[in-house]
Amino acid sequence: MRVKLLLMAVVAMLLVLAAPVLAQSEHDTLSEYLGEDYLQYIPPGMDFATANSMYLYNPNTGFYMVGGFYGMKALCYNYGGYYYLAGDGGEYWNAC
Repeated sequence: MRVKLLLMAVVAMLLVLAAPVLAQSEHDTLSEYLGEDYLQYIPPGMDFATANSMYLYNPNTGFYMVGGFYGMKALCYNYGGYYYLAGDGGEYWNAC
């Protein structure tokens, strides 16, 4: 009887201690993964996956390029925003 009770207590403790570890095994949000509020860098109303593959105007080269998140972040930091090509083919300014 005591052995069964002890075994049940040990199993219950393992489950209680393992739950937080299992819950934090993946990043819960993009902002947790990126370590900041990523929404300030992408155009309003656009999701991260679409914004991460859009064409950004690079003022250093004079051409459009696929900039990705860190490209958007660099242009925001250096120029206060960036021009991008939207899905409708238009060129728009995103002020960060």
